[in-house]
Amino acid sequence: MIRFCLLLSACLTLLASSSFAQQVAFEKGSWNDMLARAKAENKLIFVDVYATWCGPCKMLDRFVFTDKKVAKTFNTFFLNYKVDAERGEGRTIAQNYRVQAYPTALFVDGNGQLIDSWVGSKSAYEFEQEGQRVFRKTPAGMTLSLCDAQFREGNRQSSFMSMYLRLRRSVGLETASLLNDYVKNLPIDSLSTPAITSLLLAHTTTCRGAAFETLFSRRQETRFRRAVDVILSNDVNAAGQQRDKKLLESVCQLVDQLETPENAAFSNATHYLTYYATAEDWKAYADQADAFTARHLLPTLTTDFKQQNLASFEKNYYLLCNIGFYYAQNIKDDTRLRNVLSWLGTSNEILSTSLNTSLQAWLRYRLGEREEAIQLQQKAIDIARAAGDDTSSYEATLQKMQKRRAI
Repeated sequence: MIRFCLLLSACLTLLASSSFAQQVAFEKGSWNDMLARAKAENKLIFVDVYATWCGPCKMLDRFVFTDKKVAKTFNTFFLNYKVDAERGEGRTIAQNYRVQAYPTALFVDGNGQLIDSWVGSKSAYEFEQEGQRVFRKTPAGMTLSLCDAQFREGNRQSSFMSMYLRLRRSVGLETASLLNDYVKNLPIDSLSTPAITSLLLAHTTTCRGAAFETLFSRRQETRFRRAVDVILSNDVNAAGQQRDKKLLESVCQLVDQLETPENAAFSNATHYLTYYATAEDWKAYADQADAFTARHLLPTLTTDFKQQNLASFEKNYYLLCNIGFYYAQNIKDDTRLRNVLSWLGTSNEILSTSLNTSLQAWLRYRLGEREEAIQLQQKAIDIARAAGDDTSSYEATLQKMQKRRAI
């Protein structure tokens, strides 16, 4: 169950991040919560102070906060927060910072000190430029400005580049093209020096470009192989977020060079599953999952295979559970739902877990078989309780089933 939860958590986080960059992400929570976060993360809070009747405020919502460049700047550099100046906590915030017109933009540090502000609506271009200006006033922003200047003046020492790349990554700025250009202009005999090796291992983030090619050429060494595997995994997720099929195909071609044909086929099939799930292409996901399950999972989910290779059995068992989760959550085809229900049931006869049983209950519920679903969900609770696991989430699901609510 831990394996499944970790995988699921990673997938859901990535799904959420795919929409994160499309508009300014305004945080929820109290003002004190925001101040605590700002202090912990060493960021400024951008506060959009608005009123419900304010026309220019609505224009910001519609045309500025949905602009990709504005979103990138503000989601990268700031914690973003909205307050209605005439209601609740927003009234106090507006009074404390002497807001007299709407919209007002406030930039506040973790101590509650006002760092910058402006009044009135702006175009998306102006808003983004003002955000850049405010960020450059912060300690991180001022340091970055100094480093930008050194880079423009030609500083390419490995110690400086490592610090510069680390700083850019810490504030969410792109580094891949910068690193690739740097590596392409290095003498070949310097690529294996300790300083450059450390820089490449620390800052290579994608399989595209000269930096990764250098790492890949040394893939027989354990630390380089580990780095390559992490980069390829991250690129699969990035491909899904960006719906970049060519990037996915590039990853799969590299996997073909890294693994045996049998292992590469398995790995690449899982990469396609991750891609389609992250891209939220559920028709393609279901097609891929059906083929993957038939070819790679079902032949291994047997009593004999479990006795021969328990680790592989458990890995494939939880992969099937992961597929079952996405089917229950996103697939509307009853035939597909019944297929995965059957697969889960068969595997659960070999290894009975609360997770598998609860997924079967959810699928039954989706298929309109409420009484059977309730019985299975209660069984999942019993299994979890006997294993000493937390049952609260299972019990909450059972209550929803009993009250005929959506899960």
